[in-house]
Amino acid sequence: LAFNAHQTLYRGMRLRFGSGLTEATIIYLCLPILIVFTAGWYYPAWLRRKQAFTIKNHRYGDAFFRFTGRNGPFYRAVIFGGLIVFAGAALLGATITLFTHMRDGVPLDQTIIVGLTVVLYGAAFFTGRHYTFPRVFNHCWNHTHLDDHRFVANMNPGQWMRLQWLNLLAIIGTCGLALPWATIRSTRYALASLSLEITEPDALSKIHAMGNISGSAVGDSAAEFAGLDFGL
Repeated sequence: LAFNAHQTLYRGMRLRFGSGLTEATIIYLCLPILIVFTAGWYYPAWLRRKQAFTIKNHRYGDAFFRFTGRNGPFYRAVIFGGLIVFAGAALLGATITLFTHMRDGVPLDQTIIVGLTVVLYGAAFFTGRHYTFPRVFNHCWNHTHLDDHRFVANMNPGQWMRLQWLNLLAIIGTCGLALPWATIRSTRYALASLSLEITEPDALSKIHAMGNISGSAVGDSAAEFAGLDFGL
């Protein structure tokens, strides 16, 4: 996260990410254990905690990011996405049962079962995943602030899922060659769904100027050196 932030510039000034290893260890190594012990029910809360950790430790010049999102929208997004996956699994079971009944109880060939599983369950998982993403995306960005400025996200779940299905078909049809094209399409759509509401017209310029005054050339050079030697 620190490396990616350092390699991200806006108006000539780099982003910063700073956090102690203790908090990162708790978020990424300790809390996931609760997901196992709660049979997955802690997963949405962990997603929210991870987003809060990522956002609040970023800064732009002397301006800090804040996250005020709640657990509820994460739970709703994940539960509805899970219901789509469950519906796909139920459809898979019903399809196998129907074909078995049509064959007078003779079990289907394993190859056919694997094929049906890949198509039906895979399609449900893909749809559920990309239903969840825009819901989480909108909630996270709509509750992210840069000092007194706020981000606004209005990604349409239907358009996003349609985009991802077209991307998937293009990737399959080109044996993977369309992956960079699909990635760029997804990134462009996500960025087009995001905007920043500022409190006054020249607010970002003030952050930039104050950041330059308080910045350190030695610190920037050291970060470049560390990023080059260890980040890559």
